[in-house]
Amino acid sequence: MHIFIVSPENKPGTLATILEAIAQRGVNVIAGGVGAWGDNGAVALQTNDDEATRGALEGTGFQFREVPHRGADLRFVE
Repeated sequence: MHIFIVSPENKPGTLATILEAIAQRGVNVIAGGVGAWGDNGAVALQTNDDEATRGALEGTGFQFREVPHRGADLRFVE
């Protein structure tokens, strides 16, 4: 499982474009976060289907990278 980090321009509708491309592939977003500074933005997403997410993002033309998800099990933390 990977986290996808997309680096789009900070402009109206960009996040919608990214999420619509993923949704059209039937992918569910499990977790995410966004940030923006000036004309730059960043969108980090974890989904239920890495392969379909990769294909969807490649189709948007936005630059992105993948990093391995390093999850933690917090069920036993006191």
